[in-house]
Amino acid sequence: MTHEQQRIWLIEHLLDEDNEYRNIRIPSDAQKQKDLLRALMNVRPPAPLSPSFLEVQDNYLREENMRLRAELDLIKKVNALVAERCKPTRRSAWKPSKD
Repeated sequence: MTHEQQRIWLIEHLLDEDNEYRNIRIPSDAQKQKDLLRALMNVRPPAPLSPSFLEVQDNYLREENMRLRAELDLIKKVNALVAERCKPTRRSAWKPSKD
């Protein structure tokens, strides 16, 4: 299962748990899917989950964490490069005499 397929599978499973959610449609936008998944996980009451759900959830969250860490590392590298290039140049304190 791809990362996207895992996310949709998790959303579908959580939506199927409660009849209140029967009219909720899964958005096509990845970020909106992530927001929906997070919301469903946050409002779900404590209850046992199937081993297959836990396995898919664990794999999905592990991959999501790795992706976010990679993005953060890239941002840090870009910030370091920008900071290096934007350093003010040192100017000499020496001034010629007016003789």
